[in-house]
Amino acid sequence: MTEQTAMAHRPLRRDAERNRRRILEGAAAAFAEQGLDVTTDEIARRSGVGIGTFYRRFPTKELLIEALFEDRIGKLVELAEECLRDEDPWSGLVSFLDQATARQVADRGLKELVFSTAHGRARISADRDRIGPLFFALVERAQLAGPRRPAVAGPALGRVQRLLPARAAVTRAVAP
Repeated sequence: MTEQTAMAHRPLRRDAERNRRRILEGAAAAFAEQGLDVTTDEIARRSGVGIGTFYRRFPTKELLIEALFEDRIGKLVELAEECLRDEDPWSGLVSFLDQATARQVADRGLKELVFSTAHGRARISADRDRIGPLFFALVERAQLAGPRRPAVAGPALGRVQRLLPARAAVTRAVAP
């Protein structure tokens, strides 16, 4: 084991862990409000740490994005899987659309990450790639459930899923 690998597995000192948590909290707030283009300087400022401390904890912005959003993307996958188990296929689809859109409206960074390929670290990308087939399975289930919703179409609903968070962002001050 190299010295660098050993350091990566060693628990952080209390102050270093505190700084790491502050950076994650500051980044979460910044990404939610401003999206993934927020600068590392802004994240460090919001976190109350210097830029050097920021880079000691997260050598690249991609590593920070991965640390923050891997869990959030995974939760969207879990939501889709849960909605697939709904006895009523239409209810499952509507529930997924409603809850996924609400999460994306509340977190601009999450919305950008779900629909972007620019931030594609392997683990996030794998979770993100799992959402598409689950979404289309939800749509197909609703289509096969009967004549209640014959016009339900996966690609069209996919576009709606992309447009809803964008529209909500525009109307955020009124009623997202």
